[in-house]
Amino acid sequence: MGEKKAVLVVDDEEQFQMLMEDALGDDYTVLRAELIQDGYRLFCEHRDCVQAILMDGNMPLGPPEMRTTVDLVRRIRSEGFSGTIVAISSEEDLQKKLCEAGCNVTLTKPFRMEQLLSMLGRV
Repeated sequence: MGEKKAVLVVDDEEQFQMLMEDALGDDYTVLRAELIQDGYRLFCEHRDCVQAILMDGNMPLGPPEMRTTVDLVRRIRSEGFSGTIVAISSEEDLQKKLCEAGCNVTLTKPFRMEQLLSMLGRV
């Protein structure tokens, strides 16, 4: 994967994934996943270079052992990931659960790209 840091984007909307790849691709290798389980698989395969994870807080349900993005965040944190996790959600209750599970911050769409780049700059 080279010297570039990686950002894992877990979102079921391909258009959003492509937007993030366009915005971040010059500075980061962008790994894209449409499903919770694919996001976890990519994290496991590239954990040494993943510096940040950007995820949709309202993903379609995953398999029984990892049904929601809250489960995904807990699992990744339990495996020692100390990088930045940013979740996107407009639901206040879900934002709270995501932060309790280990997200560093939640954003609401639409957000300013400068906000995201600033958070990733701290990686």
